[in-house]
Amino acid sequence: MNWLELVRLIPPAVIAGFAFVQWRTSRTNLRLGIYQRRFQIYESFLMFYQILTAGEVTEESQYKAIHRKFIAAKQEAKYLFGKNNKIYEYLEKVHIKSFHIKGFHDQALHGTLTNEQKAELHKNVLANLQELQHIHEQIEHLLEKYLDFSEIQ
Repeated sequence: MNWLELVRLIPPAVIAGFAFVQWRTSRTNLRLGIYQRRFQIYESFLMFYQILTAGEVTEESQYKAIHRKFIAAKQEAKYLFGKNNKIYEYLEKVHIKSFHIKGFHDQALHGTLTNEQKAELHKNVLANLQELQHIHEQIEHLLEKYLDFSEIQ
């Protein structure tokens, strides 16, 4: 092989090198985009979880805004974490529990309840909050592999 044949190989090799670098950059950007969307779901979950467990009165408009964001995140999780993912199932459980907890709080604030009814309501809220805490732990565990950026594929 003479030097002229070697010179002819340089442009295709350079083009192949650029193509490889572009492929890796695109792949990294895709991974970063997916990571950011997954992290947004996690943030929406945490905000909603915190508002449910705070035990303080939240302005209705603020609650509704956070709730809507959580619903959108829950639906996105259905598709963003792959088939047969438990994350969506747990987020759906949080959503269901939220109606119980919010309903109990609203009833306690606006209802005319006897002390016995208030005690029963309080007992129900505590049971739902304990279940919510367990669900929170499960979601945290499941999200670990998705939110460790060094492990994202």
